[in-house]
Amino acid sequence: MLICAADCAANDFRAILQSVERNNVRLQAARRVADAVKLEAKTENTLPAPEVEAGYLWGNKGIGHRVDLGVSQSFEFPSVYLRRAKLIKQRMDNADLSYLNERQQVLLKAKLLCIQIVSYNALSRHFRKDLEQAESVAASVEKQFEKGEATAIEYHKAKQNAIVFVNELNQLKSLKESMLAELVRLNGGTPVTLHDSVLTHTFLPKNFETWLNTQVDSHPLYQMAAGQLKEKENTLKVTKSQCLPNLRVGYASEKERVDHYQGVKIGISLPVWNMGRHIKAHKKQVEAAQLQLKDTKEEIYTHLRSLYQEAVVLQDAVIKYQKTFHDYNNSALLKKSLEHGQINIITYLQEIQWGHEIREKQLETECELELKIAELTASEL
Repeated sequence: MLICAADCAANDFRAILQSVERNNVRLQAARRVADAVKLEAKTENTLPAPEVEAGYLWGNKGIGHRVDLGVSQSFEFPSVYLRRAKLIKQRMDNADLSYLNERQQVLLKAKLLCIQIVSYNALSRHFRKDLEQAESVAASVEKQFEKGEATAIEYHKAKQNAIVFVNELNQLKSLKESMLAELVRLNGGTPVTLHDSVLTHTFLPKNFETWLNTQVDSHPLYQMAAGQLKEKENTLKVTKSQCLPNLRVGYASEKERVDHYQGVKIGISLPVWNMGRHIKAHKKQVEAAQLQLKDTKEEIYTHLRSLYQEAVVLQDAVIKYQKTFHDYNNSALLKKSLEHGQINIITYLQEIQWGHEIREKQLETECELELKIAELTASEL
């Protein structure tokens, strides 16, 4: 079994993504489809099969019989083969681009799962820490209640507080196991371990417009649309070149009882019917592909810009949450106030719950930010 471990120093999840690329069944199927398309494309520029004709004709009595034999080979004008070779190369490139698009989708899905699993690990660690604190408080209040130093309401509140953390931990465990199972499926059923509980923060690029143009140009969907346009343009060139005459060269033999004729045959085929309509149709296909390329670029550009704007808001929120949690953490002061009787247990639990929610929201926002950035940089996978 292949066991993949995440690098705790940086959440690039490189080992896991490499494993998914090797083991994913969908990618294996896509690779075979691309190979099949490329093999089929290579057969499109060969000469047609040679033609062989033979005949045996019976003559009237006294004149004998006749034997005919003919061998011929037809071929198109040489420029047709040159242009079709470019068309075939583009089709093969498009097959690879289709595979790369499938690859990006699978790896992006795997990376998003990894980010969510790490986030669940961080949340679980946070909840376990608060659970330990809640259980400690509940045990202390229970002793006070037995001595008559705490009310039943305070005792029940402390117990309820601990139960809440237990239930939330169980929910997180269930969600994590579901995500991990999906990641294992993407990895072709090979087990994956991911124990990291700290998300490495990725900062957004400062020169966004330059970065965005680079991302759009390297995006598989844009490259696929550009490849389709090139294929349509090459198809149009091939169709135009097919207006030139086709040639046929061969050998013919006629053998009778006394006479024997043999020699070379040359033929020519003039494609005068419907070629104009074919050319017009392919011109329309080129125009359609140009519009599709323009629309694809605008769609990708708009989507990435929207993701960037959302990520900027999330990044600002993460910074504020980190500052709030660091500068205004009252857990130590609250514990001291409780021990000195300055606040009661209910006030203490309410304040602790507020701090818990702030930390939980911070971790969730960090996860959302990394998910957005992962989508933004998907073309780099």
